[in-house]
Amino acid sequence: MAYLNNESFGSSGILDLMNKSISLIANVKKFDEKFVNLHKQFEGINYELQDLYRELRNYLDNIEVDSERLNFLTDRINLVNKLKKKYGNTIEKILDFRNKSEERLDELLNFEKEFEETNKKILELEKNLEIYSEKLSVKRKKISNILEENIKRELADLNMTKVDFKVDFQKKSQFTSEGNDKIEFLISTNLGEELKPLSKIVSGGEMSRIMLAFKSILAFFDQIPTMIFDEIDTGISGRTAQIVGEKIHNISRNHQVLCISHLPQIAALADSHFVINKVILEDKTNTVISKLSDKDRIEEMARLLGGVDLTDTTLRHASEMIDMSKKIKERA
Repeated sequence: MAYLNNESFGSSGILDLMNKSISLIANVKKFDEKFVNLHKQFEGINYELQDLYRELRNYLDNIEVDSERLNFLTDRINLVNKLKKKYGNTIEKILDFRNKSEERLDELLNFEKEFEETNKKILELEKNLEIYSEKLSVKRKKISNILEENIKRELADLNMTKVDFKVDFQKKSQFTSEGNDKIEFLISTNLGEELKPLSKIVSGGEMSRIMLAFKSILAFFDQIPTMIFDEIDTGISGRTAQIVGEKIHNISRNHQVLCISHLPQIAALADSHFVINKVILEDKTNTVISKLSDKDRIEEMARLLGGVDLTDTTLRHASEMIDMSKKIKERA
């Protein structure tokens, strides 16, 4: 309304400006007839504006304003604008924040109940773990009895006749993916000695034979395609070396075996014999691996038997050892 007819001192509305414009045009039309028609148009527009002003004023005078409702809506709009600044620039984002806050509040209010339910689930899972771990432990102990007898029998074949071997079971303080058994191998290599952890009492030669015993037993169950024995003959010789070679050969019936050895008794049982040498080429040391022919193999076996100098006796002995090994493999 103030834009149409401003009654404030020093301010003009549209109607006041229109009247001033009409007055100016009336003065000009005295000098130029072109403004006569323009003056009439302005007056017509002025009359219409006055009619519109009176009609609008009459409408506004008859409107009943609910000041309380207006104040409520104003406060509401201010609140929404404040929420937009803090939680999001759309109503949807504000409502989404509210829903998430309500969910979080509900979680906090029901924390004790959820804690009890979660704790109950944990106790149930621990009970199931205890049951399954016990079943696993029973199976392990049953298998361990068989393993103990087999290990002692294998070691007896390897000239360790006084060995006592046990699988010790202790319970862990917590569950693991492998149950709650803590397993340790105990061994006594001499009659009358108490059982002690395997890793603390055996010599290098004894450890080689014990590991071979394990491999001989497990070779029939595992899925490993290739086994490598790196100087497993350490600390042994004579008849024991022959037995070790035969056991390695038995393993090779189901697995590919790579064996590094300095004993002729073991080398003689190989299907393929390689020799490793270090050579200097262009002032640089290189490792060369060569497969031996039948003749070269006899000479290498002779060197293992008698040293660097080859004699007819050592060559004949080497040839006989290879022939004897072939017969052993044929009987196996």
